[in-house]
Amino acid sequence: MLGRALDDFADQDGARDIPVDQIANAVQSRWFRHKTGQRLFCSLHISSPAKPADGDERQAWFIFDMTALCDRILQMQEELAEERQRREIALRADASKDFCLALISHELKQPLTTMLMSIERMLESTCVKRAPTLAEDLRAMRGATRRQARIVADLLELSRARTGKIQLATELVEIGDLIGHLASAVGVTSPDKGIHITRDRATQLWCEADPVRLEQIFSNLLDNAIKFSNHGGRIDIHVEPQDGFAKVSVSDHGAGISSEFLPQVFNMFGQEPRSSTFATGGLGIGLALAQELARLHDGRITVASDGPGLGSQFTVWLPLAGALRRRPLANSEWL
Repeated sequence: MLGRALDDFADQDGARDIPVDQIANAVQSRWFRHKTGQRLFCSLHISSPAKPADGDERQAWFIFDMTALCDRILQMQEELAEERQRREIALRADASKDFCLALISHELKQPLTTMLMSIERMLESTCVKRAPTLAEDLRAMRGATRRQARIVADLLELSRARTGKIQLATELVEIGDLIGHLASAVGVTSPDKGIHITRDRATQLWCEADPVRLEQIFSNLLDNAIKFSNHGGRIDIHVEPQDGFAKVSVSDHGAGISSEFLPQVFNMFGQEPRSSTFATGGLGIGLALAQELARLHDGRITVASDGPGLGSQFTVWLPLAGALRRRPLANSEWL
């Protein structure tokens, strides 16, 4: 406001009414109106220098134009309010999506279960056993129906996890034994790919966890590793304690993941364009479900890959039970 006279501004009466004993530190910030009609937001500083020898009291008035700063603050407040409104709309839309997915999954679950029961009964019937071609067709139908039922079940569980409707039934679980049973079962159910699974663990590791949910986590990781492994490939499982957590790594030497897609691996329906997920019957739900279930256990899943064709490694972190746990990992310590 350098070069402008104080009398150019209206609305200074309030400043003149400041008590004399406070005048040395008086500061006011408000809108002023210039004699031209322009509104300016100014900071008015009034100071009283030391009384001179002649006894006449003097005041120094300083007016700083803060209109641009004020306009920017008001603009930022408006942008923040708009962003909050957009976020609320997005959250409502996301909640509606989860509700819709849960409803659709629930409606699909019953007919798929009925179809499976009917197919099983037909396979046990005498007439089907005498017709090899029909039995083969029914077995193919049973396999396809089971895959669809698995997708629907994962989708329903994911929706329940995201809406906080899953209650954990925790108990002491030895991670190495649970992984061993799952690895053996997976090897039996996928004999056609000839996958060799190796397991390595340093010691027994106990976690306070829901064993059913842990099986879902590691089954999805093992299924994913088998799905993207080459015929006759190898999957390595390593279990070790680290910083109060049980660290379980599942590594394959198959398709790998591009660096661009790595941040999206755990997104619902996340699909890498070059992946063969649809050809193998998946929709990108299993990894999202595994991540949500790990979070329910105060754990986390991380992923690493050197790129396409170089395999991938998924690492699960679960808090150890009781005295075995020393402290939680900070965000910066997650590998």
